[in-house]
Amino acid sequence: MKRLVIFLLLGAACFGIAAYQSVSPPPPELSGFLPPDAALVLQARDFASLLDAWNKSSEKQQWLKSANFEVFSRSSLFLRLQDAANEFQAAAGLPPDMDFLAQVAGSETVFALHDIGKLQFVAIMRLPSAKSIHTALWQSRSKFETRSAGGITFYFRRDPKSGREVAFASSGDLLLLATREDLMAGALQLMAGSNVGGQASAQNGAKKSGAGETGAKDGSPNDRSIRDEAWWSRSVTAAGPPGNLRMVLNLEKLAGSPYLRSYWVQQNITDMKQYSAALSGLFISHEAFREERVLLKKESGKGSAASGAGAQAVAVAGRLVPNDAVFFEAKADPFLDFCFGLLQTKILAPRLGPAPPSTFALQVSLTGGETGAAPDLETRIDQPPTPARRRGYAA
Repeated sequence: MKRLVIFLLLGAACFGIAAYQSVSPPPPELSGFLPPDAALVLQARDFASLLDAWNKSSEKQQWLKSANFEVFSRSSLFLRLQDAANEFQAAAGLPPDMDFLAQVAGSETVFALHDIGKLQFVAIMRLPSAKSIHTALWQSRSKFETRSAGGITFYFRRDPKSGREVAFASSGDLLLLATREDLMAGALQLMAGSNVGGQASAQNGAKKSGAGETGAKDGSPNDRSIRDEAWWSRSVTAAGPPGNLRMVLNLEKLAGSPYLRSYWVQQNITDMKQYSAALSGLFISHEAFREERVLLKKESGKGSAASGAGAQAVAVAGRLVPNDAVFFEAKADPFLDFCFGLLQTKILAPRLGPAPPSTFALQVSLTGGETGAAPDLETRIDQPPTPARRRGYAA
């Protein structure tokens, strides 16, 4: 009889736990805690695992020994990054090296870059509090000032020489790190204004920063996040579910930056100005790495913006494309003429037409293709060549 009672109690307990898990809401998406006006956002499903795999990979060792890394280590971009790292170390008291990154790396992670020139960012990592309190950053909190935003205490420090700011906080299983005080305050206020399900509270609009609390410097409402901005919402809607790693670019803000024009590897900023946002997603499987990209054009006029239903239809159509497809194109709310022309040329009356005339001149090679030899390295190009002397005696 006792065994039957114990069995029934265990069954009831298991049933209660399963019922609670079925009705308990999922954890809120961390992007909802990012303040608005970001230039670039990185999302990782499990950043700690990606970082560990990269550190253990042979590709990292090959890249560190490659000529590409040698050239990069002598570039002005690398020197600027080193200067920013030194400023961060002066403000935080810790170098932002790989050991520091491995300590604060969490599972789900979001990183928002707000100023590409000054490298001002806010990062939110899902990291258990039992692990975050053992990080070197948390152990050095006595060297920081204490501030408060949204009822949550955070730690702040500014380097007087460079003006670099560093702030961090821990709330539940979330670790926050920022290089601007108002970015930290904005993220904490968004966290405080969300309920258990992660949705924004309706009372956030009337919420004000209390006495002794830090508020946003630009006077923006505390309940606004990047989810309320068109470049973000249109991009993630068109792309669908995120993969292992996703990068979303606010091209309207980035394209006008002189730093992007100087360091953008593709050197096609003029072409990118026609787009308002871009998204690149990385999907990792046992067989391969797959990257998916989305480019959204700017709204050029009335009625040119894609409707919500059109963007959703594009996202659904993108999921139907085979994984081995190299390129596909999908348009939201296309014109009727475009649809009829596509049906006629691709389905109703497919035919091969004449090739379009080329607008490029023919390439003519006047030599065998050699561009030089090793002895040419000794030839001086800053002095005229010495005239050759004639042999023999003068008459």
